[in-house]
Amino acid sequence: MDLERLMSAADFQVRLADTPDKLKHLESLKPQRKIVPHVKDGQNVYVYADAKFCKCLYAGNDAAFAAFRKLAVDKEMADQVAASKRVDEESALNWRVWGPWW
Repeated sequence: MDLERLMSAADFQVRLADTPDKLKHLESLKPQRKIVPHVKDGQNVYVYADAKFCKCLYAGNDAAFAAFRKLAVDKEMADQVAASKRVDEESALNWRVWGPWW
């Protein structure tokens, strides 16, 4: 999934639920597969719990979350440009039909 790649690229740390206790705790975290802010030792920590697919926990600090948001915006913009290119190619406008413009 793109979200996990973006978090990794933004320097989120990932930990596997490699013991029954970790998996049980991971399953208790709600909501699943959403980035949720928490505070640990007075610092903001952004946590993404995925007990179903990767069985892992992603965690990032303020800098990682800011980098994630920038990457997500950049990706969204790139996706929009790619989508508009596809639309342009699919419905190529025949400017000659409309005559001179300017």
